Amino acid sequence: VMSPCGETLDSVRSADELIVVLADAMRAHGEILRRCNLLHRDISTNNILVVRSPLDGTVHGALIDFDCAISVGVDRKARPERTGTLPFMSVLNLEANWLERTELDDWESLLYLVC
Repeated sequence: VMSPCGETLDSVRSADELIVVLADAMRAHGEILRRCNLLHRDISTNNILVVRSPLDGTVHGALIDFDCAISVGVDRKARPERTGTLPFMSVLNLEANWLERTELDDWESLLYLVC
């Protein structure tokens, strides 16, 4: 039997916890991009988990669901398809044009998540 590894974002207990969770998730985003050349492309409330330590209750964030991720190595190609969760999509993504999606689109999605 598998148990959940985290809780949804609405389980944070303070603004400080939210900041820690989002910072951890986006730090993971940056490391995955740097080390694996994968761009997530679906930053949303559904794809960031709150992981609370059973020992002392401290929180961390986890970025999940890489179904929309693409490889962004040497062969980066612009793709016109719209991907992600609609309320959190970047303007560039919503326009579905041929401009290349970058990590800035994911950071824009995070801004919409916070707002």
